Amino acid sequence: MPPGLRASLYEFDDDYRMSVSNGNYITLTNLSEEEFARILNLRVGPLYISVHAWDAQIRADMMGNPAAAFLPEQLHRLAQAGIVMHTQIVLVPGYNDGAVLGHTVRQLETLYPHVQSIGIVPVGLTRFRFGQKPLRVLTAQECARILKEGQVWQQEFRHLHQKNLVYFADEIYLSCGYDIPPPEEYDGFEQLENGIGMLSAFRNELAVMLDEPPNHSPPSHTRHLLTGILAAPFMGQCLDLAHRHATIHKTSVPPTHIHGIRNDFFGSQITVAGLVTATDIAAQLGNLNGEEFVVPRTMLRAGTEEFLDGHSVAWLERHLNGQARIVNGDAGGFVEALFGVRD
Repeated sequence: MPPGLRASLYEFDDDYRMSVSNGNYITLTNLSEEEFARILNLRVGPLYISVHAWDAQIRADMMGNPAAAFLPEQLHRLAQAGIVMHTQIVLVPGYNDGAVLGHTVRQLETLYPHVQSIGIVPVGLTRFRFGQKPLRVLTAQECARILKEGQVWQQEFRHLHQKNLVYFADEIYLSCGYDIPPPEEYDGFEQLENGIGMLSAFRNELAVMLDEPPNHSPPSHTRHLLTGILAAPFMGQCLDLAHRHATIHKTSVPPTHIHGIRNDFFGSQITVAGLVTATDIAAQLGNLNGEEFVVPRTMLRAGTEEFLDGHSVAWLERHLNGQARIVNGDAGGFVEALFGVRD
């Protein structure tokens, strides 16, 4: 993280109580034996656990913490206590991909039904990694290879357990141009907040909402929809879907421009909407001449109108010479952005 942002962004949250209540992912590296025994005795769960690698030495090296090596024993103890777990693997090429990834997935599958999901998400790297181990993000070819191997796991696990069990971040599909799977492939979206299945759920909900004809005439003024650079093509597909449904209902979609904002603040390798800043939006959109721009709430600090760089929506309105509309980052928010509030 760059210096000078709000203090909460620099906090390391590895509290098992937040895992149970909020779905935060924890590493299990900071627990005393007394605390771990308490989790077992009270059967605290479900727990959301960052695994990364089953191999003890690889995990300890990746996390820079010798306590990370105890994970296999910890997961077996949790399973024996009947505690439900959702796990994630943050994939770092050259560290825990390839054979290491396959070994990790296979070992976690042996703990089913206590391990109910295995989420695989790509590492994200900002430009502020000074003096740290050299890392890189996944290439498009690597993403395609991982999904190809993942389909084999999913087919096998569905045959054994009636669910895919292993799921991949939307970002991995987008990075290599693969289609986002349909909702049934996510088995209830158990890792939705981890960016796994969000676009599938969004697209499905949007189609249902657009089936209903609008109950009022849509506004005619131009608006600008903001998103991350990676999701911009997908949002373009959603806009095309809205146009098709509008034709069926003999109405129209207002003039709409989708802007995939390049992340110069954190670095070009950060491509998701939730890390877009007001600074980059202002630099890339220029003067809107009073037109409306739509900000998804995922870009803002919870409960506020403040972006990650500390600038407010009001600040952005002044710099863009535009009118802001803040909407939820779901299909309902997208429909509201296009047509206004619907009953």
